[in-house]
Amino acid sequence: MIEIEVEGNLYRVVKLPAWDQFKILRKAAPVISAVAGAENTAIALGEAVGNLSDSASDAVMAGLLSCVSRKVEGGSGWAPISRGTTLAYQDLTLSGMMKLAQESWNSNFTDFLDGLAGSGDPASPNITPPVVG
Repeated sequence: MIEIEVEGNLYRVVKLPAWDQFKILRKAAPVISAVAGAENTAIALGEAVGNLSDSASDAVMAGLLSCVSRKVEGGSGWAPISRGTTLAYQDLTLSGMMKLAQESWNSNFTDFLDGLAGSGDPASPNITPPVVG
């Protein structure tokens, strides 16, 4: 679990269950393939995300954000930031949403993808998406 401040609010990102990770990874596979070994990962990422179907992009983003919660003002705990593709907080911007999705991605997939890439072998492709925002 990690805690991160985004746009003045404190968020918590927890690990997803392995089955949910698998489903997200499966939907994100075209993006991972496009970014792997690309000289300009930002362009490759943008093109690959743009080519995802609406249902695949919704599944990836909703899945990544499903493990994110926000500290409730007044100290009364934490609340999920989304339910499916509906955000619970109107003040969360696109930039903030993308930062939280990236934190979720990093928390849930970086170790797995680094292992696929050869555990630090410099000849292996970098398949971790670039930082957003």
